[in-house]
Amino acid sequence: MKTANKTILPPKKAAKILSQGLEEAPFLTLKLAAHLTLANNNLVPEGLSEESKSFLETLDITRSLLDSPHRVKGLEFFSLSKEDLERLKQQRKDWRAASTAYLDSNLFIDFGDPLWLSEVFEYLPRPGKNKQQAKEEKADWLTRTQFFTPTWVAEQLAKRALQSGEEIALDPACGGGHLLIAALTRLVQLQTEKRKCSSIESLDEILGRQLYGADIDETMLALSRFSLFIFLGRHYPSKTSLLNKLNLRLLPSPIGSLDQASWPPAFFDAVIMNPPYQSSRTMDGALSLHLKEHYPRAKNDLYAGFLEMALNLLKEGGRLSTICQKSFFSIARYKALRLHLIEKASFEYVDALGPGIFDTCPGEKVNTAIISLQKRQQISRANLERANESFIYRENDKEKTVAFASLLKTSQAITGFPYIFSMADGAASFFERHPSLGELEAEGRVFLTNGLFTCNNKLFIKDKEELEKLVLLGEEEAADYVPYDKGGGRKWFHDTRLRLKWQGNGDLIRRYRKERGQSESLPGESHYFQPGLTYSYIGTSGFRARLLSQDAVFDISSSAIFCKDKAIDLLALLAFLNSSLSIYLLGKLNPTINFQIGDLRRLPIKLPDQVSSDELRKLAHSCIELVKEQTRIRQKSFLDQGEDKSQPASKCDQNRLPQQDDERALIEMERQHQLRIDELIFDLYEVAQKNRAEYSQDNWVLSSRTWKL
Repeated sequence: MKTANKTILPPKKAAKILSQGLEEAPFLTLKLAAHLTLANNNLVPEGLSEESKSFLETLDITRSLLDSPHRVKGLEFFSLSKEDLERLKQQRKDWRAASTAYLDSNLFIDFGDPLWLSEVFEYLPRPGKNKQQAKEEKADWLTRTQFFTPTWVAEQLAKRALQSGEEIALDPACGGGHLLIAALTRLVQLQTEKRKCSSIESLDEILGRQLYGADIDETMLALSRFSLFIFLGRHYPSKTSLLNKLNLRLLPSPIGSLDQASWPPAFFDAVIMNPPYQSSRTMDGALSLHLKEHYPRAKNDLYAGFLEMALNLLKEGGRLSTICQKSFFSIARYKALRLHLIEKASFEYVDALGPGIFDTCPGEKVNTAIISLQKRQQISRANLERANESFIYRENDKEKTVAFASLLKTSQAITGFPYIFSMADGAASFFERHPSLGELEAEGRVFLTNGLFTCNNKLFIKDKEELEKLVLLGEEEAADYVPYDKGGGRKWFHDTRLRLKWQGNGDLIRRYRKERGQSESLPGESHYFQPGLTYSYIGTSGFRARLLSQDAVFDISSSAIFCKDKAIDLLALLAFLNSSLSIYLLGKLNPTINFQIGDLRRLPIKLPDQVSSDELRKLAHSCIELVKEQTRIRQKSFLDQGEDKSQPASKCDQNRLPQQDDERALIEMERQHQLRIDELIFDLYEVAQKNRAEYSQDNWVLSSRTWKL
C-alpha cells in the first residue's frame, strides 16, 4: 500500500526493526512498539508507569498529554519497568539506526492502523512459533495457536454474522482484536443506518452491552484493548473511556471458552471466531480430557471443539461465522460433528478460501474455509430432505447456489458423511452403485496401509550417491541399506534414490522408535519389499499414483495399496487410480492436499471385465515404460551438459534439441494413453458423453497431469 509517495512498512519488517538488540526479549519489543504507537497517535492511557511516561517524553509526547491521560484501564500491561527502560536506552541506537535506514527508503510505519501492534506481535521472535513439538513439551503451546485473522477475512465474518446491528456478539478467542474491531465497525454502521443517528450515539450500547470477547492469554486481551483504544482514539477520542465498559474476559487456561460455565447457554445472537488450531496429539492433558468428556464429537482438534461450543452458545436464530480447516468437510473422524451441525443449523454461506490465508503460517497444509450458519430447531434428516433451503458456496472466486437437500443427498451416499458442496451430476450415484476400495479390503481382496515412520529420517536415510561414497570410505555397509520410497508425487513410475538403513532386519529402527514412545512394530511391515502401488501423502500438484520401487520399504508419506486377489490386476488398478474419474472423485472426497488412506478406502470401484482389464494393464505398462525412457533421456541430457561445458552455449543448445524432441514425443504418447484410459473408465462407469468433459477438465484433475516438457 502506498500513501503520499511512501509505502507502508509491512509488519514483518517493522518487527525486525524494533527487535534490533531485543531479539531475546519479545515482550519488551512489544512494549516499545506500543509506546511508539501511543506517541504517534498522541494518546496516553492512564495507569502507565513513571518509566513509561519518561520514555514517552523522549518521543515528543507533550506534558499536557501526560497530565491528562485518557481514563482507560487495562493498558498498564504495556508499562515499562526500570530494567526495561535501561535496556531500551542501551539498545536505542540499534533500533533507531535500523528504523532510519528503512524510513529513508520511502517506507513508513502506519501507526494509525489500530491493529498494527497486534500484527507486529505475530512476527516477533518467540519460542515455539511455527514449530511442531512433542506432546510433553507444552511451554510454548499457546504460541503455536496464535495466528491472527487477516482484516479482509474479519470484515467478511462480521458481515455474515451481523445482520441487524442489534446482536449480542461474542469472539471466544479474541487474540489481537481483529474480529472485535470488525464487529464494532459493522455494528456501528448498521445502527447508524437503521436509527438515522450519528455513529457516536451507538457506541455506549455496543461497547457496554453488545460486544463480548475472551481469551486465555493476558497478552491477547491487552492487545485487543490496545487495538480498540487506538480505534476509538482516532475516530471517537471523546469516547475512549467507554472501553472500560467492554466485556473482555480473561478465562482460565487451558479450557477457556470451552468451559460450559464460562457463558450462559443460548445467550448470544452471533458468534464470530477464528478458533485456535491444535491437534489432540500436542494438546495439554487437561484440555484433551475436557474435550473427550464434554465435546466427544470434536475431541480430535481444538477448532472442532470451538465449533460445537459456539453452536451451544447461540440463541435460536443466532448466527455463527467462523474460519475452519477445509479438511473438516471430509475427515472421517468429524462425521458425528458434521451430522450435528447439519441437524441444528442452516448453512448460509461457505467460502473455500484455500491455502495461504495466514501470512505467519504459510504452506499448502493450512487450507481454510469460512462457514456461516444460522441456528434453528433440531430437524431430523428425513425432514431436512424436504426442507426448501439453499446457501451460497464460493470457491476460486466463483459463487453458486447449493440446495441443502442436494448436499444432504450427496453426503448420505458416501461413507463418512462428508460435506461435498459441488459435484458433477450423477457422480454421487457411483458411491451408491459400486463397492468401495475399503469394502474390497474388508473382503481380503486388496490391502491399504500407511508406511514407516522412522522418527529420524536424517539418521536412517541416505541418498544413493551419498551412501556409495560412505561405502567407499568404509563408514557404511551397502548390505545394511534397502531402497526406500518416500512421497514425491511422481506418476506411473519412479525408481527411488533413497536408501534406508535396515540393519538387523530393521531392529535398529524398532529400538529407536521405542525409545521415543512409539510402537516397536513398524507400520505396514508385512508388505515391505512387495510389489504394490503408492501415492504421495501430500499432493500439491494433485493426486498421482505409481508403482512402488522394486524391493522397497515405503514411508508414511508414501502409503501403499496391494492386490491380494489375483483377479484384480495391479497395473489395471494403477490405470484406474490415475484416471480422470478417480482423481475427480478423490478431490471431492478430500478437497485438501493431504490424501489419507481413508480417502482411498471410500473411492467407489467397479471392476472391469477381462478384456477391459487387459487393455488397462497394457496402457499402464506402456505409460511406465514411457516414463522410464523420459527419465533416461533427461539423465543423458544432464550428463551431456556436464561434458559440453567447454563448448559454446549455442552448440550445447543444438545438442539438446533432438533430446527435447524425443521427450515431447514421449509426453504426447503418454497423453494419448491417458485419454484412452479415461475413455475406458468412463465407459465402465457409464458416464454420459455430455458429462465427461466436466470430469476431465476439472482443475484438480488437470493439476495431476504431467504433460509438460
